[in-house]
Amino acid sequence: MDELTQLLQRISPQKKSDKNLVENFAELFKRETLLKEYYFLQKDQPIKKIGLVTKGVMRIFTINSCGDETNISLIAEGDLVSGSFVPELSSDVFIQCITDVEMAIADFDSVLDFFNSHNMLKEYFVNHLAKSHHVIQQRLTSYIRMNAKERYLSFLKEFPGLINRIPHYHIANYLGITTTQLSRIRNKLIKEQAS
Repeated sequence: MDELTQLLQRISPQKKSDKNLVENFAELFKRETLLKEYYFLQKDQPIKKIGLVTKGVMRIFTINSCGDETNISLIAEGDLVSGSFVPELSSDVFIQCITDVEMAIADFDSVLDFFNSHNMLKEYFVNHLAKSHHVIQQRLTSYIRMNAKERYLSFLKEFPGLINRIPHYHIANYLGITTTQLSRIRNKLIKEQAS
């Protein structure tokens, strides 16, 4: 069983789905390597594809009227990525590779057609998306209430190992702090752990 099929099995209802169903679903996806800084999707582009990251890190971000970028989400191995999971919309965000990324990409309409003909997978996928949406909402609301140190500690729990894989300015941006603040927080925590 290849890496893509294993990942798809993890996001499918393992006890209910049969091997052929997951393998048929995997056939919709084509493996691609996207280079660092490549845009998987740009704002206002129609959403025509969905991807599953098998290696690497991406970011979802927006740009305000002053040209300032804000990282909304980080995407790593095992995450699904699309500008939206609602069909026939144009993207409100940019999705860009922070590192070189290996992923499996499928036509969004083909994936929806597959789900529509396999109710068990469709139901699971909808539940998976609802949980993902809930996690994002919780993250956003908790980040509003947390101070910078608490957001950083939460980030470390949510994305273990990511701190050494991507530029710190992306992490600081995601946390809503400056790189100087991030550096101070990290140094303070190192001193606390050494004591």
